[in-house]
Amino acid sequence: MLLFAADMQEIIVPALIAALVSILFGSVAAAIVSHLLAISRAEKEYRLKKLEELFIAVQFWCNHLKKVYFNLSEVAAGHVTWNDGLLRNVPRIEEAEKSYATALMLSNVFFKDLTFVLEQITKLVDELYVVRTQFKANHQDGRAMPEYVTQFGQGVNRFEQLQNEFNEKLYQVAVDTNRGKLLASIKRYWDS
Repeated sequence: MLLFAADMQEIIVPALIAALVSILFGSVAAAIVSHLLAISRAEKEYRLKKLEELFIAVQFWCNHLKKVYFNLSEVAAGHVTWNDGLLRNVPRIEEAEKSYATALMLSNVFFKDLTFVLEQITKLVDELYVVRTQFKANHQDGRAMPEYVTQFGQGVNRFEQLQNEFNEKLYQVAVDTNRGKLLASIKRYWDS
């Protein structure tokens, strides 16, 4: 009987230690996994919040610019004087610049994939600025200038197209963010 108890002790002690060690490591692993999942979820929610801020900034930016160039087309058509058009546009231009600064900062910091579309919109703004400067130099109140009406109208349409293109790309980033980085990476690899 004494021999049996000694043999049992040699078997039970290592088994008990192994069980305790596996419980300890299992609980540590579970804590690490749950911590990583919580961090991942918080990061995803933060990125989605920043994506929403970027969406709002770009929408404001494009909508203000579309209104500016729509007003300029009315001035070019001779329906509104330059001063009235200017009074309508100054607050919109200031708001557009604020929205642009926000959009550019968010895209550069968080969403580099969307910077290309913002650069296209900025290029359009620069092109239309040149047209607006030429129009201002040639403008006379009450005189219709159909070539500028056309150019400003095309600018408004192009803003609309670029805004839609941006929205599609932003939606794809949001979908990828919701899927998680691993699935997004796998999908990009699979598509290429």
